[in-house]
Amino acid sequence: MKKLIYILVLLAALAAFLVLLAALAAFGKAPALVERSSSPPGDYTVRILAPAEEQELHYDETVPMVVELVFPENASASSPDLNFDDVPCFDCDKEPEKESQPATDGRKTVRFSYQLEPLQRPFEIPKITVTFKDEQGNDMPVTTTNPFTMNI
Repeated sequence: MKKLIYILVLLAALAAFLVLLAALAAFGKAPALVERSSSPPGDYTVRILAPAEEQELHYDETVPMVVELVFPENASASSPDLNFDDVPCFDCDKEPEKESQPATDGRKTVRFSYQLEPLQRPFEIPKITVTFKDEQGNDMPVTTTNPFTMNI
């Protein structure tokens, strides 16, 4: 009888260990990012990459998001919307990591990477409006994405 109890306790401990390993493996994976919103295609574009709508995200972890600007090499871009300070459902503690990629086909790509901390539901990402200027400093048409909701 004692052997049976020891075997059952050992199996229960093994099962708990396997559950813990599976939870740690899932926790360590960064969610895959997909395009969730974008401006109309053209020489000046803005895309938002975030976890897919159906992807399960946990409330206690940060949510990655990337805003990608693509525009002619000699142009410039600016937007107050890129800091996300006024978004009530997320906390963005630090400045986004900015990464510029070399120009291809005469256009460069600037990516802003964020780690958002969910605070309250619904988790809505507002529209992002970007003002571009051409190489002479002339205003180009304003580019805007659509808002969307993340389910966490």
